[in-house]
Amino acid sequence: MDLSRLFMRMAMIVRRPPSRPQLIAIAVVAAVVAVCVAVEWAGLWPEALTADRVRTPRL
Repeated sequence: MDLSRLFMRMAMIVRRPPSRPQLIAIAVVAAVVAVCVAVEWAGLWPEALTADRVRTPRL
């Protein structure tokens, strides 16, 4: 992302901030992501939920 585009997006957010339900939804998603990262970092993530690389045969 271009730096000027990032500043324009931040300016738009400052001029018209998100509503309370949007802020709650963003906070919930961020919390779920943080919990998933913490569980994986601690080594408690189940092996069954780990993505394995699948090699595709070349034709």
